Amino acid sequence: KQDSANANFHRDLLLLELREDWAVGGKTYPAGALLATDFEAFLKGDRRFDVLFEPSERRSLVAYSPTLNHVLVNELDNVRNRVYVLTRKDGAWTREPLPGTPEFGTVSASGVDDDESDDYFLTATDYLTPTSLSLGTVGRGAPEKLKQLPAHFDAKGLAVTQHEVASKDGTRIPY
Repeated sequence: KQDSANANFHRDLLLLELREDWAVGGKTYPAGALLATDFEAFLKGDRRFDVLFEPSERRSLVAYSPTLNHVLVNELDNVRNRVYVLTRKDGAWTREPLPGTPEFGTVSASGVDDDESDDYFLTATDYLTPTSLSLGTVGRGAPEKLKQLPAHFDAKGLAVTQHEVASKDGTRIPY
């Protein structure tokens, strides 16, 4: 169906963000998955896909953004943003955490120009740190902070932690 996936193109790749389960090529991919395949091969009828992200009970895809040689994948894992760098080399994908992201808080990473560089913008905020904008390059360590909103209180000595509690039906609820 027309609205069952969001399709994007990056260099030689077709990237599909599924909105519904999809049975193709003898496999069923779940709604919420992010798939990649060679676009030319897809046009010729090949239906083999690499799974760049697969949702679970506690993980969902927030966004993804290509850079020249990588794909930045932002996921919500147990109500925490996690950003990963996915890199394809010799037909296989590797996955590494993006350096410089807070353990708790809201994070957004997007490629600056996926035709030109591996540079990315990172926007981050958490409960104790004002929103900041940073510029980084994949593979060069933590990004450089460009701007930050002013602090409205002194966070010295404070810490953010995450806990869980069981609801009446036994479901674990993070807080």
